[in-house]
Amino acid sequence: MDEALFSVLEQISGILSGYVAGIRASAHISDAPTIPHQTSSSEQRSRKGNVIQFVPRSKRQYNQVLESDKAEIKEVFEDMPCQFSDGSFRVTSKKGRLQYRFQFQKEQVSVYGDTKQECWDKRLEYMKNPPEKRKRGLTYSQWAQKWLESYKRGLVESAYFKSMISHLKNHIFPTIGEKDIKKITSLDLQDLLQKIPSDNVRTKCATIVGESFRTAKVCGLINVNPYEGVKIKRYQQPELGAMTHAQQKQLLEYIDEKMPGTSMNDFIRALLFSGMRQSELNALRVENIDFENMLITIDSAWKRDTHNIGKTKTKRGKRKLPMAQPLADLLKRRCADKAQGDRLFGFDTQEYTYRQIADIFRALGMPFTGHI
Repeated sequence: MDEALFSVLEQISGILSGYVAGIRASAHISDAPTIPHQTSSSEQRSRKGNVIQFVPRSKRQYNQVLESDKAEIKEVFEDMPCQFSDGSFRVTSKKGRLQYRFQFQKEQVSVYGDTKQECWDKRLEYMKNPPEKRKRGLTYSQWAQKWLESYKRGLVESAYFKSMISHLKNHIFPTIGEKDIKKITSLDLQDLLQKIPSDNVRTKCATIVGESFRTAKVCGLINVNPYEGVKIKRYQQPELGAMTHAQQKQLLEYIDEKMPGTSMNDFIRALLFSGMRQSELNALRVENIDFENMLITIDSAWKRDTHNIGKTKTKRGKRKLPMAQPLADLLKRRCADKAQGDRLFGFDTQEYTYRQIADIFRALGMPFTGHI
């Protein structure tokens, strides 16, 4: 009985297998998608005539196919539409129109079509004949660099020139550097400057932005100066006034106690007795002192960026100062072992003297702005 049952089941299995094979062989794909799609991890459907054929998806599967069928399979692959895996589709209308986005030369490009095949064809056409890139307008960073080279380099002090470059790179370029100067608005500049917390830095940046846009308008690069609509809180130098006699006495007692007989002691005393700038006193030479007429000729200043003698800060900086006897005695002592052309004080960096004096004023609890 078992053998008879097994025979019946075997016959039924054969009938079902033949029935399924017949369905597969006669299946039509009139409603199949135009673009082949994956049906499983090991096979793919593609259209060949009116039947659905098996197409191998790996080299191992391809090698298992008979040689007589390989040519036909290759033809099937060639008929399949070109596909790209790096793009993405989305429907943009109720009618099913597609937008296809992909990357080309580090830029995102979009093409549109009614089918995926149309989008792929448009991508190939775009890659073969890419449109010419539109020329960008003049950006603010490009103009600012040109403005610095043409209108500032050599016409302002090198230290001030370097500070302008620093403010542009640190505070201005990160916000509006890549924007077209014709598209920058007053609101853009207002927001830029208001975000700078320091009143001093904000004022310096406002000066740079204002001058650069005024020059751009004069040169015909813009029709409207956006800086004209900017209003900010500017930095105001505190009015400290001159040191009182009590403060001067306190300062002299402090340096005599902490640094007696040093060049820094003489330097601070000379600043206090003459009212000169630190850069002017540091550049003072033997020939600048006229002990007979009790006059000091100031015609140069020490430059902190070049560490050398240069011009005074302003044209009016060149002047003659009378000196009292205490100052004359101090300078005569400094000139005793020096020849014509030698500097009375040999500090190489102005930062050193500034820090030393600032520390002294801080220790005494006095405000210090760089001048004594």
